[in-house]
Amino acid sequence: MPRSRELAITVPAERTIDREQVAARFCAHLAKLYRSLAADDPAGKLNERQVLARSFPVRWRVGQLQPASLVDASDRLHRFSAERYAPMTLVREVPVTARIWNQTAEGSIDLLVKTPRGPDRP
Repeated sequence: MPRSRELAITVPAERTIDREQVAARFCAHLAKLYRSLAADDPAGKLNERQVLARSFPVRWRVGQLQPASLVDASDRLHRFSAERYAPMTLVREVPVTARIWNQTAEGSIDLLVKTPRGPDRP
């Protein structure tokens, strides 16, 4: 199967769209792709992974993402992580809290790569 390096964002002919809108839509598509990669477990059964991958384009309304491509991208991400950060552990949905001036920000890290030596710094 050929691998595409492009993500198409379609715009109806009667509409114009500026760069900020294109950038925002592109980032939204990337965020949805990232969520699918973080949710996938490459150690799982292939048919279960394919079911999960088929649900993402429907759930996130991004028909451009093909389920087979999501499984392939997840395999490549996990293979790269294992080679680059070995030994490592992947931890999903890690809660984080940060104090920023007088406010508290809370959220979660979708997929954290945990290594014995700590953060990888350039």
